[in-house]
Parts: sequence; structure tokens; C-alpha cells
Amino acid sequence: MNLNLSIKARLFVPGKMPGKVVTKSYFINENNQLPVLSISSNAANLYGFDFGILQNAIKDREVPATIEYFEPGTGQRAFLAGVGLRVFGTSIYNLPQRPISVRFKEKYGNEILKYPLFEGKPIPQYTAFLLRNGGNDYNTAYFRDGLGVQLVKGKMDIDYQDYKPCAVFINGAYNGIYELRERLDEKYIGSNHEINADNLDYLEDSLNVVAGDQFDFLELMDFVRQNDLADSASFAQVAGQIDLNEFSNYMILRAFIGYQIADLNNRYWRNRDTDGKWRWIAADLEHAFGQLGGDPVSENTIAKLAGLSGQLPEWATLLFNRLLQNPGFRDGFIQRSAAYLNTIFQPSVTLATVDSLKNLLQTQMPRHIGRWQSPPSLQAWQGNINFIKSFLENRPTHYRQHLTELFGKQDSVLVSMQIVGQGKVLLSGVAFSENMQGHFSKTPKSNCMPCQLPATALWLGRG
Repeated sequence: MNLNLSIKARLFVPGKMPGKVVTKSYFINENNQLPVLSISSNAANLYGFDFGILQNAIKDREVPATIEYFEPGTGQRAFLAGVGLRVFGTSIYNLPQRPISVRFKEKYGNEILKYPLFEGKPIPQYTAFLLRNGGNDYNTAYFRDGLGVQLVKGKMDIDYQDYKPCAVFINGAYNGIYELRERLDEKYIGSNHEINADNLDYLEDSLNVVAGDQFDFLELMDFVRQNDLADSASFAQVAGQIDLNEFSNYMILRAFIGYQIADLNNRYWRNRDTDGKWRWIAADLEHAFGQLGGDPVSENTIAKLAGLSGQLPEWATLLFNRLLQNPGFRDGFIQRSAAYLNTIFQPSVTLATVDSLKNLLQTQMPRHIGRWQSPPSLQAWQGNINFIKSFLENRPTHYRQHLTELFGKQDSVLVSMQIVGQGKVLLSGVAFSENMQGHFSKTPKSNCMPCQLPATALWLGRG
């Protein structure tokens, strides 16, 4: 029998002020492979008939709470903090399992959380984080968005919203699996890039301002719209304002996973202090892998993202469309796509990533389903995961066909690399640290993104 308690205690002495409230959570017969987050708050704040934020999905009310966080395996509490809680989301806040935004503020006891929440990110402190309820994937695989992150985390130069699943208890009651996520505000950008978070231009979708203003980006898009980027001088002016390396990665990721809704969930920013280049943030990636609005495995998503097919608005496809007019960018995009297809997007890699997430969640999933009746059953959950695996197994073949259909360049060179010792090969901006054999397109040398071969790498290419 599982027994979970969240206890608050306070010392009272006659004639003296009451002591500080002490909160402790106890989990008996729990064996969690996931981190555990325990939330304690006045029940009326959460479930009250009139103003309970979880009962009524009230987004504009913030209530005080205490949270405790336990890493898996140790059973030891990693941190305790006083926080504010809010319900968040555009539509997912209406799901029975409410998404929760956790805010650190001095009035609740802790202005900053000094704890590294996400492995692989050297960020020592946070002012907020999110507990996401699976988003639009709540009733299918429950980790699509996290999968999109795990496919590229530490493998691609791209901004992403980090992901870690955890089990959440509220006032001692099990509340299901949640996605622990970074909150995508200015401080996210500041901490991830070690820059001034107070002087950014940060926009969403079609010039919606989150921070700063839209004037620089609007001027840039006017230039893109009015000039031929096949011209080297015009292209150079655009390249001076956009991180083309990161933008290429962003578009390849979206195209590979079938994320065709380019008019939604766009987040892009620049550092105003240094007249920095514009970068994009990969987020809300569950609309992919063949479901939830994502393209089927055989669909040419590249064409849609470039405005060459489909019905996306012009503003959503303009930049990619015009950049592809430049032979150097186009050939670089093709070669970089090939490089990723031969490394991080190989089925042997992507399917292992899916299995790792499945294994992480599967011991908790029956309990989660019992709590929320979504996904509908364990069998349905496993079926949706198999659907994703089928997509990832077959997508590389279709993606290569899409490149040929659009650009008329077939895979024509089989490249083999053997890397001895600590050597690395940088090919089309992608670092290879292990032996590789795969196809690349024949393109003029002058149009390729730079290839750098260290002395310890052996290149064997044959047509």
C-alpha cells in the first residue's frame, strides 16, 4: 500500500510569536524512477469551488505554495522552496490535468531557485519553471514534445525548451506525470546564452512582441521581400543579421519531424546589446511525427515550410523561401540535411531515443492513466509509440526523396569516414566523432558549407 503525506508543522509558545511553518512530504512504499515534485498549498487555493485555480482553470490568479523536489533513486529531498503557482497555456489549461507554472518570488520565500534542474545545461539557477501536462499529446504518446527535444539536445546548435518528466503529488495526492520544462521568457534566453535578459528583442509568430520591439525584424523582412537573395551582396546583408547555422538546423528539425504548421509556435530573438543575430527556439514540438497536425511520413514538409506547396501564410514561409534562392544556402541545406540523416536522424539513433523515453515513463503510466483516463489505455499508449517509431524508421528515405523532388540533386556520393583517437570531422557544419558511411549530394565545392578534417580523421569517398 502506498502512503503519501504532506505535513506542515508550526511551533506555538504562549506569549510568543508563532514559529516558522515547516513542510515535509513523506512517501511510503513509493518506488519512483522519475523525479518527484510535491506541492503543498491551502486546498481552497487549488480546489475551492469559486476561486480554486485547478478546479476552475483560472489563469490570472497566483496562489502561494511550498514545493519539494526529490531526485529519483536517492529518496533525498533536493530542495524546498516557497513559490507562487499559476495555471498557464493557450488551450491545454482546459484539460482535466491542469498545467502549472511555478514562480519564484521573494514574497513567497524564494526569489531564485539555486539548483540545476536539467542535466546537460550549465544553468545554476531559475526564476520559474513549468509543469506541462503533455500538451496536445496528452491522449496519445505523452512525450512527443520531449522527443523532439531529445533528438537534438547536445547534438545540434539550436535553442530548445528542455524537458524532464516527473511525478507530481499535490497535498499528498498523486496528480500524474508532468513534463518539467523551462519557461520561455526573457530570462530563459538570458540564462541559456549568458546575456542581459533585459535588453532583447523577443517575438512570437507574426511579430507578436514578448520583449523589446519588432522594428529590426520587420525591417529585415522588408529587405528579404524586396531583394533577390541569389545576389551575393543581398544575401550577405541578410546573413549578417541571421544566425544561418541555427536557422538551418531549426528548419531541418521541423522538416524531418513533419512539423508543417510554420504559422504557429514560432519564437525568435536577438541580443540588442551587441546587435546580435536572430535565432529561433524549438518549442511545442508535439504537432509532429505523423499525428496531431503533423505531416504523414511521406509528405514533403520542406516544400510546405518553403511556401512551395500547402496553404501557409506568406509571412510564415518568406524567409526560408528566399534563402533557398541562394545557391550556397540551398546546397548547404541539402548537405547538412544529409549529414543529420547519416547521424542523429538515423533510425538506430532515433528509435533508441523513443525507447529510452518509453522505458522512463512506462512504470508510471498505468497509474497516470488510472488518475486521468488518458491516454485511454496502456495498449493505446504503446500503439501510439509504435506509430512514432514507424514514422522515424521510414522518414529518412522519404526526406531524401523530398530533397531530390525539390532541388533535383540525388544522393550520388557515398562517403565513408574512419576517425582514429579523438579526431572529429566537421562536414556541412555537423561534427562527426564516430565512424560513418552515408550518401551525400554532389555539389560544387564553392557552394558547400565548410568541411574541416583534423589530422586524425581518414576520409574515403567514392561515387
